[in-house]
Amino acid sequence: MIDRIPLLLALALLSGGPCHGAEVSVPDLLSQPPAGLRAAQVVIIGEIHDNPTHHQTQAALVAKLAPKALVFEMLTPAQAEASRGVDRSDAVAMEAALGWQGRGWPDYALYHPIFAGSGTAQIYGAALERADVRRAMTQGAAAVFGAQATRFGLETPLAPAEQTAREAIRWPPIVTPCPKRCWRAWSRPNACATPLLPALR
Repeated sequence: MIDRIPLLLALALLSGGPCHGAEVSVPDLLSQPPAGLRAAQVVIIGEIHDNPTHHQTQAALVAKLAPKALVFEMLTPAQAEASRGVDRSDAVAMEAALGWQGRGWPDYALYHPIFAGSGTAQIYGAALERADVRRAMTQGAAAVFGAQATRFGLETPLAPAEQTAREAIRWPPIVTPCPKRCWRAWSRPNACATPLLPALR
């Protein structure tokens, strides 16, 4: 039932402020959003990619919050740029402009309500090309960020205690089939996170 589906929201401040998480039901989320939701500079909304109810909830929340910008993990910056000026209510035109097919994500129809309800929000793509992902895995995130690496502290080694803590992380077992686009380590119970650390800084 929809009223029993929890949604986890992570609220963060771009200025480096604290993050807050809350598990809420869908009706409460839309009728009485958690305190601080509207005031947050960044709202991160997750979903199970092929769950239509999650996408419908995201679309309703986006319409309610009317953000100035939306960042999609599914889109590269080039894809997001290609959608500028396209009528977001036109599913066919948007899917074509985004070059959605063949990228490994579920059917565009699941995501379209989010785009359609985004108003005038600027759309950004957060996905990296595979070549950049591979480079981050082998050379570290700083290599991909280039001149911006210093801004985010990526060229500064982690404190020894933090490095040790991250190397001790074990990925929990995944109870549903892992999509092909998942890192292989994620699909193995108790897989060590160490090989991913250079890319996950």
